[in-house]
Amino acid sequence: MLEEKKQKTNIGLVLLYLYVNYTFYAKSIPIYVQYVFFYGIMALYIVLKHNILIDLVKGLGKHRIRLFITMGILGYLFALSFLVPVFYGTYDFSYVRVFLRIFANSIGIVFLLFATHIHSKEECLTSAFFKYFSIATSLYVLSTIIMAVFPGFKQFWLSIIYQHASNEQFMYNITYDTRYGLMGFSGFWQTYYCTTSCIMSLSLIIDQIYCKQKKSLLFFITLVFSIVGNAFYGRVGLLCSIACILLACFYILFKLGKLKLLVFHSCLLVLLYVFAGRVRYLNDTFNRWYEWAMEPFITYASDGSLGTVSSNYMISMMYFMPKMKTFFFGDGYFTDPYTGAYYMRTDVGFIRPILFYGVFAQALGYLIPIVLLIGASRLIKHTKSNYFLSVCCFLMFFQMVFFEFKGTVLVLTVAFALGIFLSAYIPEKEASKA
Repeated sequence: MLEEKKQKTNIGLVLLYLYVNYTFYAKSIPIYVQYVFFYGIMALYIVLKHNILIDLVKGLGKHRIRLFITMGILGYLFALSFLVPVFYGTYDFSYVRVFLRIFANSIGIVFLLFATHIHSKEECLTSAFFKYFSIATSLYVLSTIIMAVFPGFKQFWLSIIYQHASNEQFMYNITYDTRYGLMGFSGFWQTYYCTTSCIMSLSLIIDQIYCKQKKSLLFFITLVFSIVGNAFYGRVGLLCSIACILLACFYILFKLGKLKLLVFHSCLLVLLYVFAGRVRYLNDTFNRWYEWAMEPFITYASDGSLGTVSSNYMISMMYFMPKMKTFFFGDGYFTDPYTGAYYMRTDVGFIRPILFYGVFAQALGYLIPIVLLIGASRLIKHTKSNYFLSVCCFLMFFQMVFFEFKGTVLVLTVAFALGIFLSAYIPEKEASKA
């Protein structure tokens, strides 16, 4: 629960959250050198501050078994990413990168928890984590707005940061003018982050309502920026965020009995839609953005379907039932050996791992964030209320399911679930030290 008195925001932590979660690299320095330096520094910091990790694990109490089980499953699946290609003779080790990404994201999240534990004056580490992540996301969305308004700055920025070769093609496509931020091209993963920020903002708003605190506009502002970011980076995130807001509104109405706030959130969505309709007339960039972002709603108004050209193609070409042997045990391929594209030409999040090592291993992968989120949603002794965390964990699970129909987000969900789980169980007496 947030403290009754107003807490000052640590600007240094905001900037740290911004860079760790939305990392950009210099074009002039070899990218792998920057990777090693960046993650090496964070890993070294965690090692030097290992006493904090010991306190966190001790604070889990009987629930620490959840951490050990999930880390054991993660290690087992990591081993399978090597063993399965060898067993099938495919020698396709491209799935190893997924687990390296999970480890890297987890290092970043744990590093931020340590920094927040030491430098934030918030009583609850979880609420501080949510707060700083939401503010950082808002700043990233603001960078996209600035680049859309000032294209000269965007061109300058893109000339000095590293861009993956697969993203350079979008630089010359005017349709993607509003999909650039500090990281460069921003798409599926960035819209997942914006949806996560939306969930965290909603959770903090619910915390304020339940604890009858003075309402702060900060989390309403971060909520708005999260929705705008989704409208920029990915329609799947926009639809998921709207669904999360509606679910939160029902919770506010039926659990907390706050009809006025339900009306407020409904009006907020309508105002954002109207505002977007007006912004489109500012210039051609915003007009193209509006037509792209609002395509599901425009389609719904015309023929009653929320489909888009992209979603219709995915449903018709990328959804299929594999052969029984492949479904249960996989083929040992994550990438097509001839084209380098997705194996069997599907990018659907829950299908690709099945094609690699089968449905049983895939189910174990989903079990990791589920176990951690369920653990975090249980009664938390160091807070007077855990309603906001229970809502957050449910919406995070909903978000994972929603996004996995589009692409792979398990690499992100595991790291966030781990961070929420560790932060939720830190004892209050330990949180006061730092």
